[in-house]
Amino acid sequence: MGNTSEAAGIRMATLQCCFPSREDLFSGAFEDIADKAWAKMMAGIDQQPGVGDSQKLSCTHGGSAQQENFMKTEVTR
Repeated sequence: MGNTSEAAGIRMATLQCCFPSREDLFSGAFEDIADKAWAKMMAGIDQQPGVGDSQKLSCTHGGSAQQENFMKTEVTR
């Protein structure tokens, strides 16, 4: 975790306060990456010609449960 705190430019104690274990750090990083990928995908849907508002709404309704299902699908491919 020392390399991570150094790369982030924060003290090791601060990192350990926010992420008590390496698993917590990994989980937090993965969640952040997944959230950014989801947002990028949703932004791409907004740019697709021919996608109506009702289709956009059905894609965005559901939030993290849909993110979780999406991630499970991508991992199993």
